[in-house]
Amino acid sequence: MGTEDYDEPVIEAGPERRPGEELGRAREQAGIDLRTMAETLHLPENQLRALEADDYASLPPPTFVRGYLRSYARVLGLDDDEIVGAYDGLGSASSDPQLYLSGGREATAHRRGLALALTALALAVAVSVGAWWWQSRATSSPVDPLAAETQADDAGRTEPADDSADDSSDQFGGGAADASVTASASADSDVEDSDRADASGPDGSTVAELELEREQDAPLREEPAPNRTDTADAPEVDSGARTFGLDSASAEADGADADQSDSAQASAGQANDEGASEDQAGEEQASAADLAAQAEDYEPPAATASADTARSPLAAEGPDRMQLDLDGRSWIEITDARGRELVYTLYTGNAPLELRGWAPFNVFLGNSPAVGIEYNGDAVEKSVFTRSDNTARFLVDGDGARRR
Repeated sequence: MGTEDYDEPVIEAGPERRPGEELGRAREQAGIDLRTMAETLHLPENQLRALEADDYASLPPPTFVRGYLRSYARVLGLDDDEIVGAYDGLGSASSDPQLYLSGGREATAHRRGLALALTALALAVAVSVGAWWWQSRATSSPVDPLAAETQADDAGRTEPADDSADDSSDQFGGGAADASVTASASADSDVEDSDRADASGPDGSTVAELELEREQDAPLREEPAPNRTDTADAPEVDSGARTFGLDSASAEADGADADQSDSAQASAGQANDEGASEDQAGEEQASAADLAAQAEDYEPPAATASADTARSPLAAEGPDRMQLDLDGRSWIEITDARGRELVYTLYTGNAPLELRGWAPFNVFLGNSPAVGIEYNGDAVEKSVFTRSDNTARFLVDGDGARRR
């Protein structure tokens, strides 16, 4: 039997999966709007819109796109490996760009020039600081008050004029008083003791007058003793007043000690009276510290079906209670008046979420019709805040739901 020619069957390829479009449909089914998802993924809305439209030409290189798709799938509770595999199967993913490094010589020269510039700047700053320090030190040198006082005394001293003693004053610096002493000694050698009262000096004055002038000028010849402490202006202190001051200070100190003792006793009594309240406050602080420590380690899940995992440890403390009953999956964000984050996740479970905190509660729901709310046992009517895309933002307190 001869071999007959026949055509091979043609296998038509099925439609390609579009991972971005699949993620967009899942987001809409979960009741999450585009802006909320963009904030969750830390992406601009235009990039997220291009990702859902599978417009990969408008997005960064494939490495980044795979990361976006993987994070998006995890938030929605989908298989991220399957979504990334579907993207790779499109065949439109271009290869990652290669990185080129600049020449080593150019980089080295640039670094060397930068180092030299920084070194020159540091030297200029150091020289400026040193000059400023030296100038400030020179201008602020201390002045010896004793030397200044001595100079002032010398400048203000007025010596009596004596024409006959100019040469002696110029040579020995003794002034008119020294000339008078010399004239007196000369007169003593020429006249008798009985005639001293009638003797005349070089300028015609008698010995008695010269001695009188010497006694009057004697204080002017006294030079200030070195390193002496001038107490001319020091106020006199009465010994009785000083003793009285010490006694008064001692009495005041005794009074202060007595006041301190009374205050200490009063504080001790108050501490005993408030002992129970302090113990209670200490227990509350310890409980709050434990919750704060747990909250630091808590990482809100992207999606969960467990009520215990969905709510933050901080949701166990507070005077006001809120309960959420769900009949479908919804994105939920709730914070209390103290800014504490109680829930931040895509909740896919059916168990009620019971939260505690301080009202008013700040609520955002991605699928508001699927969530019922009770506040301290009373149902909350929130339908007026539900938008066309089923999202809702509002505040909840004792007055019910209200606009935030």
